[in-house]
Amino acid sequence: MKKWVGLAIVSVSLAACGGSGGGSPPPAQCPYNPDLTEDDSGCVNSQPIADAGTTATANAGEIVRLDARGSSDPDGSIDSYLWTQASGPAVTLGTPTSATASLIAPRVPVTTDLVFQVRVTDNFGAIATDIVIVRVSATTNRPPIADAGVDDIVSGGSGVVLDGRASTDPDAPLTDFRWEQIGGTPTVQLNADDQPTAEFIAPLTATATVLQFRLTVTDDFGEHSTDEVMIAVLATAFHNLSGTITAPPGVVGDSDTNDPLAPYAPNDAPDQAQPIPNPVTVGGFANTPGSGTPGRSTVIGDVNDYFAISLTAGTLISLTIAEPAIGDLDLYLFDESRNVVDSSAGLGQVESVDAPAAGDYFIAVRAFNGASNYTLVVGQAPLSIGPRAARLADDFVPGEVIVRMKPADRHEGAIPASTLTAQGLHLRATGLDGIALVELEPEMESRIPAGNGQGLSAALRFRDSVARRKWQTLMALKALSADPAIEFAEPNYLYQPFAIPNDSFYSFQWHYPLINLPAAWDLETGSSTVT
Repeated sequence: MKKWVGLAIVSVSLAACGGSGGGSPPPAQCPYNPDLTEDDSGCVNSQPIADAGTTATANAGEIVRLDARGSSDPDGSIDSYLWTQASGPAVTLGTPTSATASLIAPRVPVTTDLVFQVRVTDNFGAIATDIVIVRVSATTNRPPIADAGVDDIVSGGSGVVLDGRASTDPDAPLTDFRWEQIGGTPTVQLNADDQPTAEFIAPLTATATVLQFRLTVTDDFGEHSTDEVMIAVLATAFHNLSGTITAPPGVVGDSDTNDPLAPYAPNDAPDQAQPIPNPVTVGGFANTPGSGTPGRSTVIGDVNDYFAISLTAGTLISLTIAEPAIGDLDLYLFDESRNVVDSSAGLGQVESVDAPAAGDYFIAVRAFNGASNYTLVVGQAPLSIGPRAARLADDFVPGEVIVRMKPADRHEGAIPASTLTAQGLHLRATGLDGIALVELEPEMESRIPAGNGQGLSAALRFRDSVARRKWQTLMALKALSADPAIEFAEPNYLYQPFAIPNDSFYSFQWHYPLINLPAAWDLETGSSTVT
């Protein structure tokens, strides 16, 4: 009875696996089940058999073949192979996903075993592994040969190259270079001392000196070799110079530059104004806080430089900005009562103003943004000539600006209303080719000084409200000109008719304005008898 019960249990088990009843034979192959490992006729996938081959021996540089073609699967087929290195000096395996792989035996100081494993997978996912040993015989290593180059004679101050590229190793590439100075004075700074070539600057010495250097090279087995080279440095002739350097008459330096070693006297306000002669050329520096190269005024800034001067009527004051791309400096002229008489606040390299009458004045160079050196020239021709920026003294309508947008930023040929609103403007009239007359909104005027002006409006005094509004217009022009969507912006100038010479070649006389000829002509009416 117990026997029949056992048979019944086996029968049920086979039916559940094979999917058929009545004791009919199950399929020969079924999906892999890791719990069923015996090879029988039931629903079981047998493990494949991995065979990585037999132990191999090789010398350095020989090609070794790893062969797993002896692997098999009792009830199916091998679907894939994967060779990996288990231990030993790392090598590169060729075709690691095929039945056969290859490698080049490495150089080893002693006989060394490299262990490789093959993993085979059958057609139902069963996996088996096997390992094989490749025994690489010890390599006879020959030491490297260092070559530090030839001795040389150089002049002080010249660049010297130490060349160890002729160093060799009979067995393999060199793994390390090391240069060092081992003799001679003074000690020099070697650059790239871990490369085949190193460099240094020959020292300047009153007497000849010999510098000695050693090159150490190392091979892949850690063996070293050294060589030395000597560099003779010729004596340098030294001469003592003495004297005094003075600036020529009419050249003055700003008394509070960024140089921490230069003499210092603040000239940041009218009460601290630096007296200067006329004519004069002043070299100076101005910056907003946090801008410019490290120095005395980098953190706190040197926003204003004031100069006290006596001027005659019509004296030209020009400001040339050394680095207009990173520093925006403006030019102001104040009368004795410290009212703004004139100002030039463009974005170009040159700003200029004129003295309206003879008297004592204050000239101010002001950093609107960034930092730059500058040259202030009074009573002489400017250092550079460029488009003149709009001035406070120019005759234009306060609060009005003529603007043209770039074509890509126009809307149906006109300036978009959103652009005007963003700039605090409203449209007064339109013209051809995208030109428009716009007017500053009152709130735009009131917030202009709050920008990079850093409260400048509160520090400025004007003769009347018209002058203040004209200055606010110039500040708005500065902001508009910096807008990438604006092609140009200028004041709404007031023009008066004047007599124009009837000489057909007058327009080609470009030098007349440079010598102030039109201004001289205005001082006196010419006679018709002049020939």
